[in-house]
Amino acid sequence: MAVATDKRKVSAYLDEEVKEKAERLAKLESRSLSSLIEILLKEAIRKAEEEGKL
Repeated sequence: MAVATDKRKVSAYLDEEVKEKAERLAKLESRSLSSLIEILLKEAIRKAEEEGKL
């Protein structure tokens, strides 16, 4: 069943170890892997903006 969303889909290549640990972290935080990645990217963007990089 597809979920309606206004978000864009992206694909990424990850090392197997990174993927496995990210999945474990997402599960510990009761999140999907996609949600965890979005949160981490938003934090990196916020930090870059604060530092004047973006």
